[in-house]
Amino acid sequence: MTRSGASVPGVESSTFRLFDDLRLNGVGQVAFKATLMGPYITGEIDEGIWSGSSGNLSMIKRKAPDIIVSTERPAFDGLSINDDGRVMLRAQFPPTVTQVTEPSGASGVQVHYNYGIFMRPPINGSDLLVRPGDPARGAYVFEYLNEPAFNSDSNYAFAASYSAPHDDENSGIWFTREGNKFVVVTEKARPPGTPADIEFSDFAGVKVALNNEDEIAFRAGLRGTGVTDANNIGIWAGTRGDLSLVARTGSSAVGAPGATFYFLSENHLNNAGDVAFMAILAGSGVSSNSDKGIWATRQGNLSLVAREGDSYEVAPGLIRTVIELKTRFAFNDLGQVAFLARFSDDTIGLVVVTP
Repeated sequence: MTRSGASVPGVESSTFRLFDDLRLNGVGQVAFKATLMGPYITGEIDEGIWSGSSGNLSMIKRKAPDIIVSTERPAFDGLSINDDGRVMLRAQFPPTVTQVTEPSGASGVQVHYNYGIFMRPPINGSDLLVRPGDPARGAYVFEYLNEPAFNSDSNYAFAASYSAPHDDENSGIWFTREGNKFVVVTEKARPPGTPADIEFSDFAGVKVALNNEDEIAFRAGLRGTGVTDANNIGIWAGTRGDLSLVARTGSSAVGAPGATFYFLSENHLNNAGDVAFMAILAGSGVSSNSDKGIWATRQGNLSLVAREGDSYEVAPGLIRTVIELKTRFAFNDLGQVAFLARFSDDTIGLVVVTP
């Protein structure tokens, strides 16, 4: 594909130095962030985004003059690529673009939002999809935009805060189809699967997953009557107007008798509408060698996929016990889960579990 020292498409007299944030779509195209080196490369212009296939890479966006870097946020993040080869990311604007300032801020400090969500190649002329200051709800405008998710139809979803007073309902999740934005859910809404007098808390930091069926999944916080630090996080999945609770901290952990969910990680969502997540457990019989597991749904039914303490045949007749599940794992459309594990003999293995 390319390597350090190779010439950089679109940037004369420069070579690639380091690579980061590699993304791969279903047809073999990649998108990645890279830093550059060369006689004319300075710290203001040494980073960018490229995408494509072997021998056919194109520059998507680059630091100055495309963007300016402030200390408030990175130049680029939220990178993804869909099966049509379109790339989506958050990026800062050049200094000529007017910054949007949140007048109060939760801490009373003004925050400058000089960035937006971009898609390239663009669909309707402009590659800028949304930025702080754009209309959100009623007379309110977007303030903070979290990392977006998009699918093969170039529909996308994101969580954001907007300019309502901070003690009011001022954040939510949006889904956009063909340029039309729809509110999926906002804070203070009743979370499906919870008792009365409970509502969603702030969505501004929520990361949304979106599949090719326009279904979403997300992890979010809760507040209200009976909500404590032990039961204030949940995962929901579904479509706009039809969300279902997948799991909640403090509830019984399926497949782990006597244990409850203590912490839920960010979730994966496949094109079958199934959700997978890693969780930390608490409760009877839970120890440091058995307090982490991976769960997944299949046709709406949640089950335990793997847990520390499980044993696997790593070679014919050779059984090893998992003593640590590594944090990251993969989840595909067949419902298979792949994860790295450390075994009792201190070896590391890659395990694939098929439902």
